[in-house]
Amino acid sequence: MDFIQEVFVEILNNSEVSVEIKGWDNETLLAAYKDKAALSLQKIKNILEDVALSDFDCIEEILNVYKNLGYIINHRHDFG
Repeated sequence: MDFIQEVFVEILNNSEVSVEIKGWDNETLLAAYKDKAALSLQKIKNILEDVALSDFDCIEEILNVYKNLGYIINHRHDFG
Protein backbone atom coordinates (compact mmCIF):
# COMPACT_ATOMS: atom_id res chain seq x y z
CA MET A 1 0.00 0.00 0.00
CA ASP A 2 1.46 3.36 -0.91
CA PHE A 3 1.39 6.39 1.35
CA ILE A 4 -1.76 7.94 -0.17
CA GLN A 5 -3.67 4.68 0.18
CA GLU A 6 -2.53 4.31 3.77
CA VAL A 7 -3.73 7.83 4.56
CA PHE A 8 -7.06 7.17 2.82
CA VAL A 9 -7.65 3.97 4.80
CA GLU A 10 -6.73 5.79 8.02
CA ILE A 11 -9.24 8.53 7.17
CA LEU A 12 -11.96 5.95 6.51
CA ASN A 13 -11.20 4.25 9.83
CA ASN A 14 -11.52 7.55 11.72
CA SER A 15 -15.09 7.92 12.95
CA GLU A 16 -14.73 11.71 13.13
CA VAL A 17 -14.06 12.02 9.40
CA SER A 18 -16.59 11.51 6.64
CA VAL A 19 -15.71 10.97 3.00
CA GLU A 20 -18.59 11.22 0.56
CA ILE A 21 -18.52 9.55 -2.83
CA LYS A 22 -21.88 9.42 -4.54
CA GLY A 23 -23.44 6.01 -3.94
CA TRP A 24 -20.74 4.88 -1.48
CA ASP A 25 -20.45 5.24 2.27
CA ASN A 26 -17.30 4.80 4.38
CA GLU A 27 -18.16 1.21 5.31
CA THR A 28 -18.74 0.22 1.68
CA LEU A 29 -15.46 1.82 0.56
CA LEU A 30 -13.49 0.15 3.34
CA ALA A 31 -15.14 -3.21 2.64
CA ALA A 32 -14.27 -2.94 -1.06
CA TYR A 33 -10.66 -2.17 -0.19
CA LYS A 34 -10.48 -5.08 2.26
CA ASP A 35 -12.08 -7.42 -0.31
CA LYS A 36 -9.37 -6.48 -2.82
CA ALA A 37 -6.68 -7.10 -0.20
CA ALA A 38 -8.17 -10.48 0.76
CA LEU A 39 -8.37 -11.54 -2.90
CA SER A 40 -4.74 -10.55 -3.41
CA LEU A 41 -3.66 -12.56 -0.37
CA GLN A 42 -5.57 -15.58 -1.70
CA LYS A 43 -3.78 -15.24 -5.07
CA ILE A 44 -0.42 -15.12 -3.29
CA LYS A 45 -1.36 -18.17 -1.18
CA ASN A 46 -2.28 -20.09 -4.34
CA ILE A 47 1.04 -19.14 -5.93
CA LEU A 48 2.99 -20.25 -2.86
CA GLU A 49 1.16 -23.60 -2.83
CA ASP A 50 1.80 -24.28 -6.54
CA VAL A 51 4.54 -26.94 -6.39
CA ALA A 52 4.96 -26.77 -10.17
CA LEU A 53 6.55 -23.31 -9.87
CA SER A 54 10.27 -22.91 -9.34
CA ASP A 55 11.32 -20.52 -6.58
CA PHE A 56 12.18 -17.94 -9.25
CA ASP A 57 8.79 -18.29 -10.97
CA CYS A 58 6.99 -18.20 -7.62
CA ILE A 59 8.58 -14.87 -6.74
CA GLU A 60 7.87 -13.50 -10.22
CA GLU A 61 4.20 -14.48 -9.93
CA ILE A 62 3.90 -12.82 -6.52
CA LEU A 63 5.50 -9.67 -7.93
CA ASN A 64 2.96 -9.75 -10.76
CA VAL A 65 0.13 -9.74 -8.20
CA TYR A 66 1.61 -6.55 -6.73
CA LYS A 67 2.13 -5.00 -10.17
CA ASN A 68 -1.47 -5.76 -11.15
CA LEU A 69 -2.59 -3.89 -8.03
CA GLY A 70 -0.75 -0.85 -9.35
CA TYR A 71 2.24 -0.96 -7.03
CA ILE A 72 5.65 -0.04 -8.36
CA ILE A 73 8.10 -2.87 -7.78
CA ASN A 74 11.74 -1.85 -7.78
CA HIS A 75 14.48 -4.21 -8.83
CA ARG A 76 14.87 -5.88 -5.43
CA HIS A 77 14.54 -9.32 -6.95
CA ASP A 78 17.57 -9.29 -9.25
CA PHE A 79 18.63 -12.93 -9.44
CA GLY A 80 21.20 -12.25 -12.20
